[in-house]
Amino acid sequence: MSKSVAAKRAEYHKTDHTANAASQLLSPAVFAGRIGFHQESVRRLLREGKLRSVKIGRHWRIPCGELARVLE
Repeated sequence: MSKSVAAKRAEYHKTDHTANAASQLLSPAVFAGRIGFHQESVRRLLREGKLRSVKIGRHWRIPCGELARVLE
């Protein structure tokens, strides 16, 4: 079962983000382009909970800080 939106938001806000990274959210398509993954691969990682993200309505948004974590 997936986490509730409130739980995801609380988890997101607990993490330490720099002011710049926290203010910029990327769509899965933009995130995929920046890391060289296919867009569907990023969506699968989101569904599996392997990427930190926020769901706004029907749309997933990924903080820029995830770029550094994924590329490490």
